[in-house]
Amino acid sequence: GNKMELEETSGEFELQADRRPRLIPPPPVRLLAVDNVLLAATVGQEAALDDFYVKLLIAFLPAAIVGLICIKYIDEMLGDPYVVATTLLLGGIVLLFVDKWFEKSEKEPDKDITHKSAFIVGLYQIISMIPGVSRSAATIVGGLSTKLNRKNAAEFSFFLAVPTMFGATCFK
Repeated sequence: GNKMELEETSGEFELQADRRPRLIPPPPVRLLAVDNVLLAATVGQEAALDDFYVKLLIAFLPAAIVGLICIKYIDEMLGDPYVVATTLLLGGIVLLFVDKWFEKSEKEPDKDITHKSAFIVGLYQIISMIPGVSRSAATIVGGLSTKLNRKNAAEFSFFLAVPTMFGATCFK
């Protein structure tokens, strides 16, 4: 028979009625530049990306507001080794039990974080302003408490670190 070479593309192939392969083109991609970072988004996903940034802002604002109001108290606690030692010890104990407390959430399918969940994660991030409390642990526990699975909670916590660390660095 007839041999046909198929070149490698990013699309998929389907067999037509006459058994000839037909290339299904990939969805159109639009490149977006956000804060000098180049992102590729399938056309139509820009709204989802914008909504994700809104959720990050919602989660960031509680810590930013409390941080601005309480900076003097946070700095005082930072100089107190007893506060740091106590929170490190308590945080370690909490981390021993987190998997047990949230084992049901591990069975949850991947899902997008909601605006309400983002706000709750932001409230948990306030706890991390106490010196010795892990910001990532606090926000992951916050995500788990809103029924996110471990993967989604960790991803959101990771992305939330960017504006939080940037804001803290610029403020200091």
